[in-house]
Amino acid sequence: MMNKKQILIDYLDSNLFIPIMCSPHASDQLKYDFQHTRSLFNEFSAEGIINYVWNMLGNQEVKMILSNRLMDEGFYNYDQVIDTFKHEFTYDWLMS
Repeated sequence: MMNKKQILIDYLDSNLFIPIMCSPHASDQLKYDFQHTRSLFNEFSAEGIINYVWNMLGNQEVKMILSNRLMDEGFYNYDQVIDTFKHEFTYDWLMS
């Protein structure tokens, strides 16, 4: 069975990081920012990833700013990806 950190990274990779980093429509700066965030996750625990997503990427103000930035570059599912993450990957899930 995969460890929880890898499950979190796989979800974010397939739904957020890889689609953005491989897109011909994303700016170099956006790709760099998401590559940097992705590389940080290698150093985080599963709990650290959940905390980061909930407190940074899921913070309402940050979420709105980032969502608008992503929409400007052709990505329209950021809110859904983050909402699904927050619904599926809870502290109860982490402790199960």
